[in-house]
Amino acid sequence: MWLMLTWGGALAFSVLSAALAVAIATRRRSWWARGALIATGTVPQYVVITCGVLLAAMVYDNGVAPCRLSYFVWLLVGYIACSVAVLAYGLGAARGPVARPRASHWPLRRLVAACVAALACTSLFFWRQDSAQLKEYAEISRQNQELAWALLPQIAEDRDATPLYEEAFKSAGNWSSWPHWAASPESWRALDPSRNEVRSFIASKEEALALLRQAARREGCTYRDVKEHPFRYLARDFAPIARESWWLLALDTREKGFQGAIYRVLEDLDAMEGIAVHLGCPPAVHEARAVSLCSSMTCEAYEDALFRLPAFPARERLGRVPSRRLPALLDRVRRFDDAIFFGTLEERATWETALDSIPMHFSEWNVLNRVIDYPMFWPYLGQHLDRVAFVLWRNFWFPSEIAVRARRLDAARALADRSWPEIYRALGGLEVWPPYPQWYLESVWFVECILWHGIRADTGTALLRAGLAATAFRQEKGRYPERLEDLMPEFCAEPPLDPTNGRPLTFTAMEAGLVIGCAIDDLKFRLGAAYEDASRKAMSETPIDYSPTSHRDWNSTPPTRAPRLGDRR
Repeated sequence: MWLMLTWGGALAFSVLSAALAVAIATRRRSWWARGALIATGTVPQYVVITCGVLLAAMVYDNGVAPCRLSYFVWLLVGYIACSVAVLAYGLGAARGPVARPRASHWPLRRLVAACVAALACTSLFFWRQDSAQLKEYAEISRQNQELAWALLPQIAEDRDATPLYEEAFKSAGNWSSWPHWAASPESWRALDPSRNEVRSFIASKEEALALLRQAARREGCTYRDVKEHPFRYLARDFAPIARESWWLLALDTREKGFQGAIYRVLEDLDAMEGIAVHLGCPPAVHEARAVSLCSSMTCEAYEDALFRLPAFPARERLGRVPSRRLPALLDRVRRFDDAIFFGTLEERATWETALDSIPMHFSEWNVLNRVIDYPMFWPYLGQHLDRVAFVLWRNFWFPSEIAVRARRLDAARALADRSWPEIYRALGGLEVWPPYPQWYLESVWFVECILWHGIRADTGTALLRAGLAATAFRQEKGRYPERLEDLMPEFCAEPPLDPTNGRPLTFTAMEAGLVIGCAIDDLKFRLGAAYEDASRKAMSETPIDYSPTSHRDWNSTPPTRAPRLGDRR
């Protein structure tokens, strides 16, 4: 309705301004002066109202407003008719002799009054139609949302039942074209099956399932093997589908079933190893996957960034042009690191200002942030990148706080040099964590590391405890845990079930590495005020060591024992 009123007002203004131009023109003796004034009052209005109609058409087509395109077509037709009448009157008056003012203005007033009355009647008619449509639309949306949520448990039980998927998608309301809706149930419930995206999803899912079964037959393996590790078998065949349905990845996190078959393919083992090789990392699968773990909420920009990396081995096959800017990016980060931690106040201020205006593609920022967000990569990326990682990650949108963040990072270093039990006790256990919002619990970190792997946690504490236990296991055994039983014996008294087959879940080294990466990152950088208090106290007791090798080992002191599941303080 707001769009109707806006362009209705523009229409009225256009007609009245054209009428005013004609009225002034009829008082002029020069025919050219009259024609110029008439053109000035009419031609620009055609442009304005036409652009408005086109804009309204685009808005309507994208599903932002439930307005009908025909409304604006009729408005345009009415405007043209009114303007032609005004123009004809003005041209006729311009060709003839100059009439007396009272006689010349009376027909013009009647014409303007008729135009305003017609516009008012048309607006009233459209308003009544639009109000009725909105009421009907709201009621249908409410019923459809209830039906969609009622069908979700059935979808979770039978993940390959396309009719259930289709029925759920047919039962939703409006569609939001950008995947931020995946972060909240309220916006996810607004899915509209009438739009092309949903039909594309259903078609992609059917094609994907067919490819998975075909690959299973070709490779002589089980369907579950291909579904869980598709990049081993059909990355070349399946990657184009995943790229075209990137938005599906965020939606798929709600279903916890078909997620692996599409999300893991998008990672593309070749692409991940290309990143690892280019950055000087050993191309281990668990380290490579860590780069892309939290990328599905921005997977369009992330996928675009993958193909910009110079060491991406599949770029010729997939026809993308890579970027050559990542080495310069890393060099700039190192120089920024030196200025922040070793430079003068002037150098810090210079970099603080420059960070806000670095000409850099967002996807390249995305890749760089994904890489430096995991401590397992830091030894390969520069001597001091562990300290600058937090500064960049937390100040990408807030460059004015760099100095404050740098001091906090120094405080984090003081605690990081201590053992995990010391950090755990200094923070007073996991109760210092602020409650997680629901959208964060449903984000890809918790979907990948909790829901998909069967680790149930309401506030993320199980994930952190698993990471702490895995770190202690690595220190004691010298390797990553290969089974969930090795990682958390108490937790496995009632082992979680694999959502794909209902069997007890086990961890591979790759999955353990992911949990470790998330736990280390969260524990160090996402605590609240208690962490800062403990950091300030630790800084007053422990001098900061800035030597190039001081940051290599975050766990220099072996713990006395791993934190147990029941630990609180």
